[in-house]
Amino acid sequence: MKCPCGKEVILGAGSHNRWFDTYCSHYCSIYYQDPNKYPDVTVSDSKHHKGIFRRPTITAKCDVCEKPFDLRNADKEGNRHFCSIDCSRKLLRTKHGQRDWTLLKLIQYYGPITADSIAQRYCTNLTRMTTSTVSGILRLYRARGIVIGEEVSTDKTTRTRMQYSVNTNLPLAKVVVERIKVK
Repeated sequence: MKCPCGKEVILGAGSHNRWFDTYCSHYCSIYYQDPNKYPDVTVSDSKHHKGIFRRPTITAKCDVCEKPFDLRNADKEGNRHFCSIDCSRKLLRTKHGQRDWTLLKLIQYYGPITADSIAQRYCTNLTRMTTSTVSGILRLYRARGIVIGEEVSTDKTTRTRMQYSVNTNLPLAKVVVERIKVK
């Protein structure tokens, strides 16, 4: 599958993109929601770059401290979610921080979503999740009011499944690091 920018969308290993099925990066996911909002800019004021344009930098908010930072249209720098290494380390130092943030991000981007679908999408270099593990972790975030669970019946079986969606506008890494409760 190709991103609207023309690059191939690669998920998982060999890519810096972990989240987006239809975009190649975090940058493209923001840019293509409203491309008219971000007009192209000239490469430089040099006479040699006259008439040569590039995509602008986009200001995004850090997922821990909410400080603004610049996203660039580049493979590595287009997928940032944190303003600095210190903010990303805050998340990594939190017990189960990376795991919980990843689950909440999956719900934010693909929700409402079932625990089974989350378990299929959740993949890091060394870790896989089961449906019951995901449900157990999300039980905690439902109790805090961060996640909403809604029972949905399926036609194939008589079992009902829980669909999860995020219930906050707060940055999800901040929720994980500071153990915020919405209720």
